[in-house]
Amino acid sequence: MDLKTGGTFILLAFNCALDCGARSEEISDFYKGRSITVLIGGSAGASYDTQGRLIARYMQKYIPASPNFIVQNMTGAGGLKMMNYLSGQAARDGTVLAMVPNTMPAMQAIGAQGVGFDLSKINWIGTISPVTVTMSALKESGIRSIEDVRKKEYVVAASARGAITYTIPAMMNALLGTKFKIVTGYEGLQDISLALERGEADVVESSVTNWKIMKPDWLRAGRIVMFVQTEPRSSELPGVPTAEELTATPADRKVIDIIVAGSKLGFPMAAAPGVPPERIEALRRAFMAAMMDDGFVKEATAMNFDINPVGGEALAKTVAGVLGASPDIIERARPIISP
Repeated sequence: MDLKTGGTFILLAFNCALDCGARSEEISDFYKGRSITVLIGGSAGASYDTQGRLIARYMQKYIPASPNFIVQNMTGAGGLKMMNYLSGQAARDGTVLAMVPNTMPAMQAIGAQGVGFDLSKINWIGTISPVTVTMSALKESGIRSIEDVRKKEYVVAASARGAITYTIPAMMNALLGTKFKIVTGYEGLQDISLALERGEADVVESSVTNWKIMKPDWLRAGRIVMFVQTEPRSSELPGVPTAEELTATPADRKVIDIIVAGSKLGFPMAAAPGVPPERIEALRRAFMAAMMDDGFVKEATAMNFDINPVGGEALAKTVAGVLGASPDIIERARPIISP
């Protein structure tokens, strides 16, 4: 390194240190004595709630001034109530975060009823990991592959029309030739799992992560048969085909991409629109630092969470891809997502 180059490098490094230090001081001044609220659109104990509470405890350590985190469940309309609040009423200063239901991009793309937000304007913070959605049955059902559910009708337990527990089997009926009879009215994976045990249903939609969290004993006992998965493919299901692989045409594949795009988001965290960029940057840094915290890794592993974090900028690109889908693909996806 010559003197001129070296001097320039040192000057740039010095200026960066001053700038970063100044920004950190500004962030500390803002958050000193304040609280950050983390909104959860689902019920206590479910995956979004569990992950949100865990993330909040560790993010606090990495935000200047260590603001207190308050987790608040705001249920209603499958997360729409919370999302409309985040977009339209929440403070736009970096003191309100939300665990965003990963079905929301598809809901906005099709113009679903009740959507009063624009996901291209909210600030994505990060996610612990993408998730892999599966169609699953108990071993005693006799179902082993998609060919079995193409030959005869099987009952799928779902929560409500428009929920992912309904959308995935409806997508398979429309595009993959299955013969599912979808019965709604169940609340959460525990209720749906009971339907399997009682023989009320044969098949359910659930992510690999949900099974690991809610029914690890079933997994250990080999009771669960996961016969179709969605991308991103799980390394734990090497022989299980993806819905994307089973599609008949490239256009069908694009429809599926919209419907299952939420899998790439996992259980994502976001902030309200209009938050100053330097605070978003601080929140994103704190999120990623929390992901590498030894205590966080230990707790998340004990809870059977996969840890493969994705940052806010990458999440924003995934969402933009869904919102930018062509009108003909949107029209084909609409009756599946919001029948």
